[in-house]
Amino acid sequence: TGASIHPTAVVDQSAAVDKDAIIGPMCVVGPGVVIGAGTKLFSHCVVSRNTVIGDGCELHPFSCVGGDPQDKKFSGEASWLLLGSRCVIREHVTINLGTEKGGRFT
Repeated sequence: TGASIHPTAVVDQSAAVDKDAIIGPMCVVGPGVVIGAGTKLFSHCVVSRNTVIGDGCELHPFSCVGGDPQDKKFSGEASWLLLGSRCVIREHVTINLGTEKGGRFT
């Protein structure tokens, strides 16, 4: 059995979603995303790209992770966001990709 993905969610074909993950309505999962076992994206979550989300995480409505950093020196270089296991990302939280100065990882 595959992951539970709501019919209104949009998941990029290159995303790796664990079979025990749940992706709720109106969520967007972009390229280069890995979603771990038991992770739940409630409604209206955005995981832009280059993001690894560990096992058993919760992303609540309107959270946005994996987008461009809010650093004026960012020029589109490859960077990543790594969220560990059992993280709870509450409503309207934004967590961006890493920057060159920070080693390209957040």
